[in-house]
Amino acid sequence: MNTFLRLVSTGLLVVCASSTTFGQGMQMALLDVGYIFKNHPQFKRDMDAMKASVQQFEAGLKASQEKIQNASKQISSYKAGSPEYKKIESDTTKALANLKVSTQLKRKEIMEQEAKIYLATYKQVEAAVAQYAQQMKIDLVFRYDREANPQSSTGNPQETLKIINRPVIYHDKLDISDAILAKFGGVAQRTATGATRQ
Repeated sequence: MNTFLRLVSTGLLVVCASSTTFGQGMQMALLDVGYIFKNHPQFKRDMDAMKASVQQFEAGLKASQEKIQNASKQISSYKAGSPEYKKIESDTTKALANLKVSTQLKRKEIMEQEAKIYLATYKQVEAAVAQYAQQMKIDLVFRYDREANPQSSTGNPQETLKIINRPVIYHDKLDISDAILAKFGGVAQRTATGATRQ
């Protein structure tokens, strides 16, 4: 029995020793991708341009809807079943169907455009992180969320879960987010005291 305990203890020591060896000399860093996206100048410009395009489409959509509604109001001035009544009814039905199809196509186009903007920006960030990590001799970069901070909690249940489930519980100045953001011309957000968020 004592031999078995000694073997188990020795095995645990070997595992602990190898874990320590693995961690020694490894340089790690943290990156808040969400923070970079929020402050990435080109990403913000691309998203603003897309939002302007969406607003323009929505204005056109509203105008088309009003036009169809105004045309359908004229139907009451004709007798049901008359050629004029049937024509307005047919035109309104076609116009509504066309508007529905064009709206669905536009929504799909917007979603694809948004996905392309996100992917292009993510690839830029990924390349910048790889270059920075190589320059600074960083072996591993973890993604984390600066906002999942117990000190900033308002007691909201979703926010509390976000804090509890955060993968990074503690770090000491490992956040490289501002350095990466600077590569894209972004400016680090400042707190009320003027210090960079960590």
